[in-house]
Amino acid sequence: MGRVERHAGCLQRAGKQQLGPTFTDWLNPETRAEMPSEMYAGWANAMGKIQPKEIDAISTPIKFADKPVAEAVQKFNDARNKLFPKYHEGMELLQGEDYNSPRYEQFRQTEEYQKMQAWANAYKATHPQIIPWTTSEQSDLYGVDTKTAAKVYAFRAEKYGKFGNNYNSTVQAWVNKYLSKNPEIIPYAIGDTNDLAGVKPEVQTYVYRYRAERDRMFPGLLDNWDAAPSAQKSQYMNWQKQVAAGMPEAAPYIVSDNTIRKGLGVKTYNPISVADMSKELQGQYQDLIYGGTQLTAGAHQEMRRLWETAGSPEGDYNKYLQKITNAY
Repeated sequence: MGRVERHAGCLQRAGKQQLGPTFTDWLNPETRAEMPSEMYAGWANAMGKIQPKEIDAISTPIKFADKPVAEAVQKFNDARNKLFPKYHEGMELLQGEDYNSPRYEQFRQTEEYQKMQAWANAYKATHPQIIPWTTSEQSDLYGVDTKTAAKVYAFRAEKYGKFGNNYNSTVQAWVNKYLSKNPEIIPYAIGDTNDLAGVKPEVQTYVYRYRAERDRMFPGLLDNWDAAPSAQKSQYMNWQKQVAAGMPEAAPYIVSDNTIRKGLGVKTYNPISVADMSKELQGQYQDLIYGGTQLTAGAHQEMRRLWETAGSPEGDYNKYLQKITNAY
């Protein structure tokens, strides 16, 4: 891809961001359609060109990168193509290919692509001015403010530099500590399948601070649970319950994993599914089992109805409440 084509790509990116997808659809011969004269004139006006006086078209001028930023972007592109020629060749072959196609996905799994991505992450972290102009629409950081995006790129670069693509308890402990100190990047540092994906930021922050403190206070405990002294296990479990009580809304992410509960010896008795509870009751239920806060009259009414539907376990409603409270 030559310099002219790269500048055209920057024009297309700026145009789509500020004129909308109709503009880039028109740039592509395969999706081009006839537009009203006012549309053409508006585009011309936006790009600083003179429009015919007889055509009434109003538009906001496109904001292009200033010269220093444009030169920085060019330097990034040139360095990337020189350092990773196979990446450059692969991208040439994928021109026009859908980003989610099998061919594109296969290319993203190549060693060349992943090394390039790690290099680009580190480069963008130290050259944040190029981020808005080098972040594609497919990126999870597209549209994210530059300061936050730079922090995410720095996190990804450091993680790859230290551990590559490896994953173990050491890596997770490092991630826990990093995110506990930089909670604003948590939504972009965890995957869609993470149990905290989409959770309120304050809950995410609380949970990662808990995890980082757990790793500091009880290093390696969960990995060697069976061999750990009983006193240490008891200390950990008591501390964990105190942390969970500190923010009941975060409690399910602190002691919710069944395998962890089993390993800790925590009983999880409750024949009533939390999924059957209303959101209001779910919140009060968490406050009850983790914080000891009593249910309101309305919550008791709903819980009693669910208890009866479940077959009245324990034979007595109050005994049932006591048992599920003691189970945690």
